[in-house]
Amino acid sequence: MKSRYPLKSLYESYFNQDNGNGGNLAAFFKKTLSIPNVSTEDFLVELKTLKSTECTDFDRINRIYESIDRMRTTITSTAINSLKNAFKDEALIYVVINGNSSWVHISQCLWSTATHIPDKIALNDQYCDSAAQEDFFVDFLGVQTLTLQMVIDKLKGQGAGQLSVEEVKQTIWVLNSFLQSETEYPNPEPILKSHIFPVRDPDGHVELCTSATAFAIADRKHLHDLFSNKAKIFDFNLNDVSRLEPFLKWAGLENRYLSRSVKEISTLCGDSNRRMSNPDRDISRKSHGLLRIAVHFRSPRVQNGQHDAFYEILEGAETRETDGICSELHLNQGGKDLKVETGRELHIGGNESELKIYVPLDEKSQELCFSSGLSRGLLEWIMTDPSTQICGRLSDKALYVMQQVLGARRIIVSEILDREGIVSIETPDDYDLQQPLGAPLAVTNHDISGLVTPNEVHGNSVAPVLDIVATPTTPTPVNHDIFAPATPNEAHDFHSDSETPALDTPTSISSPPVSSVNVNEVTFASRRTRQSPSTPALWSNDPFIAIPPRAVPVSQAHSAPDSPDYTDQLTDPQYRRLLDTVIAAARRTTFPSRGAFDMSALGASLANNVEEPFRLHSDISRLERDKMIGAAGELFVFEILSHLHPGLTNFSRGNWQSTIREYVTIHREYSNMGPWNGMETTDITYDDSEGILTSLFTEKEYLSSGVWAGRKPKYFIEVKSTTGPCHTPFFMSKNQYQMMQEMSNGESGLDHPDGIYVVFRVFNLGQKSIGMRLYVDPDVMRARKELSFTAESWTIVPGSGESS
Repeated sequence: MKSRYPLKSLYESYFNQDNGNGGNLAAFFKKTLSIPNVSTEDFLVELKTLKSTECTDFDRINRIYESIDRMRTTITSTAINSLKNAFKDEALIYVVINGNSSWVHISQCLWSTATHIPDKIALNDQYCDSAAQEDFFVDFLGVQTLTLQMVIDKLKGQGAGQLSVEEVKQTIWVLNSFLQSETEYPNPEPILKSHIFPVRDPDGHVELCTSATAFAIADRKHLHDLFSNKAKIFDFNLNDVSRLEPFLKWAGLENRYLSRSVKEISTLCGDSNRRMSNPDRDISRKSHGLLRIAVHFRSPRVQNGQHDAFYEILEGAETRETDGICSELHLNQGGKDLKVETGRELHIGGNESELKIYVPLDEKSQELCFSSGLSRGLLEWIMTDPSTQICGRLSDKALYVMQQVLGARRIIVSEILDREGIVSIETPDDYDLQQPLGAPLAVTNHDISGLVTPNEVHGNSVAPVLDIVATPTTPTPVNHDIFAPATPNEAHDFHSDSETPALDTPTSISSPPVSSVNVNEVTFASRRTRQSPSTPALWSNDPFIAIPPRAVPVSQAHSAPDSPDYTDQLTDPQYRRLLDTVIAAARRTTFPSRGAFDMSALGASLANNVEEPFRLHSDISRLERDKMIGAAGELFVFEILSHLHPGLTNFSRGNWQSTIREYVTIHREYSNMGPWNGMETTDITYDDSEGILTSLFTEKEYLSSGVWAGRKPKYFIEVKSTTGPCHTPFFMSKNQYQMMQEMSNGESGLDHPDGIYVVFRVFNLGQKSIGMRLYVDPDVMRARKELSFTAESWTIVPGSGESS
């Protein structure tokens, strides 16, 4: 110290001598001479002395701040007020700006790393950006933190200046981040009038414009590709537009999305067409369900009690395949009609008394049509007044229900609509009246010790994203004393159990009427001993299997990795190709935001596909195949987590702690990966020591920034995979269910701050449209009725609380 003599440090060598006199000397100084210990007032005097002597030793000055911080919890309130007033009244904060030393007031400072604010000095750039330093400068001395209004003011200022487009974009990102966590928003009018919107013209030139400039926002790739050389486009790519949703919504610019502003006019440009070859895609087969939708959402076509007439139109509807659909896309911008001619995936024709739907003959184009375009196009036709040709408002709910109905099998359409709360009607369903009655199926087997669903077996089933699940319309009574089906997570480590559980076997199982079923085509297998008895789920919705699998002995159903099944898969080129597809898809996949894009339509459209996307060795058992699919799904998630930007610190194969990961060693990139021989808690665990994954989850709206900002929890990740669509139900073991509850953070997000339980849902494995959904803290989703858990088999489907 310059202003005081610190006797203890000056006499330190003497005090350290073991002559017994150190204590006497200390007592002499403190008691006889009444020399006090250092106080916060002494440190204030020292700061002023260093300032007056133009000290530039940053470390020396910072030690004074740290000393004051350590003492502030032990001093009186009077001393605290004296300290705060001193820093408020005098320039006692040391900073270095552009290489020049300076002392500034508290009011000149800001604690923020997000963006630079004019006339403010960011202290965290000067001092260690730690919680302790932030607590001292912000909470104690009162240094301001960045606020939403500050960012808005900065953005307005940039609009009046000559700053670069990139600088303005950076501020827009900061504003977008604030808008995600704020509950009250200021008026966007000043921003809308500022030149802060980067707009790219057809020639590629980018300039900053006000909202008065006519520009479109590219939220669909194919529309951007078609109009980028004709229209003015908001200069952010598709991924950025998705992330900027809070900003665009606040600014009221959502109606400028290309998906909303582009209008399409389709025509038939050829005479070649034929009836739909896939009967499940014949729209007339779902005419009763479509009539219910029309009545519920008050279609002008069913006003004045015209139910029967409209039903006749739907029953007589023709669904035809053709390669002759043409389309014109129109975008009105600045009073000009911008037109693009393109191929079309849908044309709806006919007149007031008939309906004809034309879809592409090409398989891929037809899949795309049924996954998205048809649901909107058919709903628009239903909601259009035939006399005025004016289309009513299309609600998200109506579009969602239409997607479910078109993507589902005819047998469950009625149940889907019931679950969605769609009104019933007096008009009878002619399809039901035409169906023959059949006797229920009775299954008796006294040589089994449990059940395994043919759906999925290792962590491969996952929480669905749709609001319905394809189950028999007739309830299926089962014996409640038998064990639950072996889940994907359980079956693969069955061989490690030392005991086989004793249990009762089912004596009869009732199912919906069938014409002819071989009772041997029901797969049974035993389950792990630590599972409690529960109700099994007996029916698979997995489109990968076209017929029920054959019965296999328990000893064969649980083949170990060194079994012939495992050996066969090592030489199966199709499985290698699947892993190639999984890795390639994962490396080009953008980490999904919560609710940013509803994959339910795509998932539903594939629900009736019973052809295997790839075929495994003919001798591979169902159980072995399920493990292979489970391992492929885990690989998909592992690859995504391995290629995040920024990357996860210390994330490696050691975090992949699943006992079935060895199945992917058939792939050249993983040929040197050994099996996981430790205890499996969840498929993947990760200690987020740098908070990178937590920041990503916050950005993607899975976690609240107000609760999780700055936290570094450990993640427990369970992967649930399916070759089918996303709405396929998944199964959770007792242990997983208990862990889910124990790890839950509760509604407040504060119950278990050191850990987060996450389910990654991987679907459409083996197909071109591999997708992924996340269920963060599924126990909270259960409490909110966003997920529905069935009895003790823990069969999970979305509940009534999940938004569409």
